[in-house]
Amino acid sequence: MKYLPIIGLLIANLIPAFGILYLDWSLLAVIYGFWLENIIVGFFTVLKMVRASGGNLGDRPKNILFFICLFGVFTLGHGSFLRPTLIFFTGSYSGIMITFISLTVSHYLSYMVNYLGKGEYLTRTSANFIFQPFPRVIAMQIFILGGAALLFYSLLKMNQIILLPTILIISGKILIDLIGHLREHNYYAI
Repeated sequence: MKYLPIIGLLIANLIPAFGILYLDWSLLAVIYGFWLENIIVGFFTVLKMVRASGGNLGDRPKNILFFICLFGVFTLGHGSFLRPTLIFFTGSYSGIMITFISLTVSHYLSYMVNYLGKGEYLTRTSANFIFQPFPRVIAMQIFILGGAALLFYSLLKMNQIILLPTILIISGKILIDLIGHLREHNYYAI
């Protein structure tokens, strides 16, 4: 049971690769789906803050509001980097939505098994989560933006082969996501 979130994380990140390779999803649709993961991370971080039992519970509302504002600005800022790519998007929205749903399920599994199931909420405070998701999300998103740049470079050179950017983006995201997950939930101590 304790490895269920890791299996979910791997499957959720491999679904977009399958979609690109076999279902004719565009890599750009998957990149947008990965950007939407910011919203998923923000949502589950707020859930964790609401459930956290440690510390001064009176600080919880202001910590949650501060996090929503801070993470919201980050998410909008990151989205502004992707906005110019919308003119290139001609694919189906199914790749975006299925990526979003699979990542939501992955984060839900982690929340249920690790945060609630292992009792992480008993020792955490809402203040613990204000900056907690940023290192993992920033590293992931920088990698994704770099992959998007590689994709557009290959398209500008009229090289329609997107296998290399696909492999780099998805494998890099899985690696960063997995390391971040293991650190967050202290799997090294097990």
